[in-house]
Amino acid sequence: MAATLQRDLYIDFAKGFATLSVIFIHATFWSGQYYVPTEMRVLSLIFDVPLFYALSGITSGNNIEKTFYRLLKLQITYMIFVTFLFFLDYFFRVFGIIFFTMDDLRSYYSTFGAKFVPDYLSG
Repeated sequence: MAATLQRDLYIDFAKGFATLSVIFIHATFWSGQYYVPTEMRVLSLIFDVPLFYALSGITSGNNIEKTFYRLLKLQITYMIFVTFLFFLDYFFRVFGIIFFTMDDLRSYYSTFGAKFVPDYLSG
């Protein structure tokens, strides 16, 4: 007879709370600066990521080497992806004027918000 794995509902609740707090942070830092007080946004940063790290350490299991390998693989994948995004942004900033019109570039950068449009494109 196989042993059944008992789930800890307190940890499941904490994971759900941490997930909701990360969603809250992404929503308020993207568009919430207009309706969420600054103190509340800063306070929300204090517990969500540390809670995620603590819960991942608690639920990682006994095989620390396997967990470390998975985290390392994820970090390398993330670094490659971010490097690609920076290269893409650099490509658009340097060579974008050659291949695209100013209106195309302004439209591309304004999809992320008016504050992300470079100074040489605004106006």
